[in-house]
Amino acid sequence: MESPAITQKGGLEMKINRSMCLMLSLVTFVAIFTVGAGICLAAAPEIAAGTLHTVTLKSDGSLWAWGNNDYGQLGDGTVVDRWSPLQIGTDTGWSRIAASSGGSHTIALKRDGTLWAWGENDYGQLGDGTFIDRRSPVQTGADTDWARISAGGFHTMALKSDGTLWAWGHNDYGELGDGTFVDRRSPVQIGSDTDWAQISAGCHHT
Repeated sequence: MESPAITQKGGLEMKINRSMCLMLSLVTFVAIFTVGAGICLAAAPEIAAGTLHTVTLKSDGSLWAWGNNDYGQLGDGTVVDRWSPLQIGTDTGWSRIAASSGGSHTIALKRDGTLWAWGENDYGQLGDGTFIDRRSPVQTGADTDWARISAGGFHTMALKSDGTLWAWGHNDYGELGDGTFVDRRSPVQIGSDTDWAQISAGCHHT
């Protein structure tokens, strides 16, 4: 599990503790390093850590990622692991990011209110209407009023600017809150309330 932290001087320090083969091996790799000036010089206002990958949003609105990339969760169009920050495309309109804590997908908001996702999609957690893994950002629907996002292990939760709550992805444990145990490959509204204010998605609960 990766544990990123922003230092007082604006630097980004990463601590990685990777147990190989899901704890079946006795070999544990531990590394502590400081990400270079490319991130430090422009403060990183948001950081999201997935199981084995990290995504950060720079103050100029650009998006950067590094770490494991087996499912394309870095969004660079490949499945090549990256040991240093790599910019995701050239867009500088990103505003919020979220990476799954128990899985391998990433979601992000743009300033125009659109929602984007990439990486693992076995359960529809990207919300693009498919179960196909994506190596580059794909837009989730066509709505432009997304306001908050949270990535669970294999599902995604989001709030719209009108206060409605939406969910998609894995639902074997009812983590989507739609009253079923059916996986959803596209966003579904949870209830009819319009006063939701915060969301937080866990591995198999919300």
